[in-house]
Amino acid sequence: MSQIEEKHISTTLLLDHSQFRRETWEPLRDNRSKNDTEYCLSESVPDAAEIDQQKKDVDKFALNAIRLSIINHQHEKVFSFIDGMHFNQSMKLVVRMCEELRVPALASKVLKYLKEKETKETFEQQMEKSETASIFGS
Repeated sequence: MSQIEEKHISTTLLLDHSQFRRETWEPLRDNRSKNDTEYCLSESVPDAAEIDQQKKDVDKFALNAIRLSIINHQHEKVFSFIDGMHFNQSMKLVVRMCEELRVPALASKVLKYLKEKETKETFEQQMEKSETASIFGS
């Protein structure tokens, strides 16, 4: 279990660093010249496909950690791993995994958590749209 948690944390850290590099250096990529000392920083920026693959890897390690947490009856850890997941499909697999491992109470809690999270995300997106509209509408 500790090896999977360690792998999950290191993969998450790598993903965060890749996203930071993309946000920081991607806009500067076209402006750098070959003789610039920071050219290598903007040249090796991961593209969207690489970042998506890293997100899938994080979700894969999280699913493994969740499976082991359920088997070891450490249900409180499940939600901390779910928070770090990036794809809704992976989160729905957690519900299915709980049902297959015969822990229906945890499956219902996870399903409720996912519904609340989706509702919150939808609300935040609507708020962003309304704020953008009010800024440009004035």
